[in-house]
Amino acid sequence: MDKSVLNDLAQGINLEYQIGVLSEIRSFFEHKQEHHIIHDASIKFRDNTYIVKMEMNHFNSPAAKTLFTEFVRFIEYPGATFYIIEASNYCVTYYLLSCTNDKKGMFSQIKIH
Repeated sequence: MDKSVLNDLAQGINLEYQIGVLSEIRSFFEHKQEHHIIHDASIKFRDNTYIVKMEMNHFNSPAAKTLFTEFVRFIEYPGATFYIIEASNYCVTYYLLSCTNDKKGMFSQIKIH
């Protein structure tokens, strides 16, 4: 599956900015910084997408996958969740779409290096 399929799925979902979502994303990554799992994280909202960039203290793909899985369990909506992975030796980018049954949701790009 590529990003275009995820973009097609997102077409019928309300992806407007929600302050509660941004606060929860910040809270999750601040907790990970306090526990020395990540070194730094930046979060912004642009074009109906929550964009997260983070630097792990010791990057490796299995640790990045664990971090992303924990994030999904923390933030996902109960209706549906889909994601796509783009990986290299030094970085993993996840594209995450999650929504409620009444089509309210969030789209995120999470880059971990």
